[in-house]
Amino acid sequence: VARFGNPGEMKAEFGPYAAVAFAPLLLIGMNIVYALSAYTFGKLSDSMSHAKLLALGLAVLIGADLALAYSNHWTWVWAGISLWGLHMGITQGLLATMVADTAPADLRGTAYGFFNLMTERPCHARRQRAGRAAVGPVRRLIHLLRRGALQRSGPGSRPAPARHGVAPGPIRRSSAATR
Repeated sequence: VARFGNPGEMKAEFGPYAAVAFAPLLLIGMNIVYALSAYTFGKLSDSMSHAKLLALGLAVLIGADLALAYSNHWTWVWAGISLWGLHMGITQGLLATMVADTAPADLRGTAYGFFNLMTERPCHARRQRAGRAAVGPVRRLIHLLRRGALQRSGPGSRPAPARHGVAPGPIRRSSAATR
């Protein structure tokens, strides 16, 4: 749940409440909790162990996953979304701080870029798998529709080429052409 890039990924995780119309509301809810918690946990990271805060963030993320997995009822979805926002508020600023503390001053831009590249790689791979999973059935459906159109047109005939984006029905041979 930690990172989602599009409503399709959210729908797979959150079920019916992540219909395209609800995706912005889910993201708004998550971002409100994220914004409200980021400053508080940023101040806390100045006086608390980073490892303990990361462990807390991981525990909150597990809680978000459990809430979302428990039920598709809207109360559990919003609880999961809120915990997801809290996780982001705990961890994202802390991770950026850890990158800044670790990288030399003249290489911080490169360090941030590399950090973002590495954290987005799993998301990119997941999006590719989801895209292939979505495209595979569509290709199969198109194949079946084409095959069905060929079978309905009769032996020795072929479908007419598409014109202006609309494919006409199968070509019928006239009785004079078959003699």
